[in-house]
Amino acid sequence: MERTIEPNELGRALSNLSDYPKLDILLAQILINACRTGNISYREVEEIAKDDCEDVLLLAFEWRLLLPIRSTRGTLEWGDAVLLIKPGEMYKMPNVLKCLVEEAIQGGQWNPESSVVKNFKIMGESEWGKCQNWCRN
Repeated sequence: MERTIEPNELGRALSNLSDYPKLDILLAQILINACRTGNISYREVEEIAKDDCEDVLLLAFEWRLLLPIRSTRGTLEWGDAVLLIKPGEMYKMPNVLKCLVEEAIQGGQWNPESSVVKNFKIMGESEWGKCQNWCRN
């Protein structure tokens, strides 16, 4: 049986970045769900966020936490992304964000540098130990 993850720690991490406490908790719940499979549908977001669905998706897109799968060129590049907030749409969580969210769930802190290093290590990058220095430059 899968353990239910409460959004408290992740919500706390997000609250350090935002001035929208209600959206932080909703976004935390959405990111937890997206983290499990690597993506989330509009319908799933709507079930969680209800009337705040559009605001949460705009915030997730602005912060580059969820990437719309639809794009102008058929790629998953941010510059090509087309954010449509409507039924039938899907949003992908980039792998590095999965690492970031998992760490925030466990510790309640938003630590991008550590997540980038972890992601490079998972990808099998031989120079993963140097990645933290790359983030700072």
